[in-house]
Amino acid sequence: QLTFDPGVTTQNVVLTIVDDGDVESDETVQVTLSSPSNATLGGNTVHTYTINDNDAGGPQTLFFDDFESGGFSAGGWTTSGRDAKVNSKGAYNGAFGVEMKQVAWTAKALSTVGYTDIHVRYWRKTAQFDAGEYLYCEWSDDGGQSWYELGSTQNTSWGYEDFTCPAGAENNADFQVRFRINGNEKKEKGYVDDVEIMGTP
Repeated sequence: QLTFDPGVTTQNVVLTIVDDGDVESDETVQVTLSSPSNATLGGNTVHTYTINDNDAGGPQTLFFDDFESGGFSAGGWTTSGRDAKVNSKGAYNGAFGVEMKQVAWTAKALSTVGYTDIHVRYWRKTAQFDAGEYLYCEWSDDGGQSWYELGSTQNTSWGYEDFTCPAGAENNADFQVRFRINGNEKKEKGYVDDVEIMGTP
């Protein structure tokens, strides 16, 4: 139970993690805020946290970006241009996330040499897409010359995705991941936050 004094809008939830030394896959913890008394909950009431296994042989985080730098450059992203932005509208957690409008994309190149079982994880939602318009997550095994779909959505609520890439993504110096939308109006948008790429050594 959390108690907020008048005027207080944030509280810390402390999670105790046991470092047991066992080699195992990552685990997730979902924290849900519900049943407020004399208060109103904000838009994000469910938060999912990943506990990364830190023991030999377990999956490791190869890349993570929550976009709290306020831009793309810190994470080494390339973009389609001005219709892909980091701003407060794209935030799921924190102050910043990615907002893409109309026809736009943002891509990240990352070597996976030495790693297998490549996962791409992120939060996403969309706004005002018509039939046939989607927010895509795609991957490339040749430096962005060819792209293959991992998943697509029109969901207008925030949701968590965890995709396992095919074998071609493993041990690959030319691996890339891309988020792309195919709208035809400025009002049609895709949002992405908390992007994580995992691999097993």
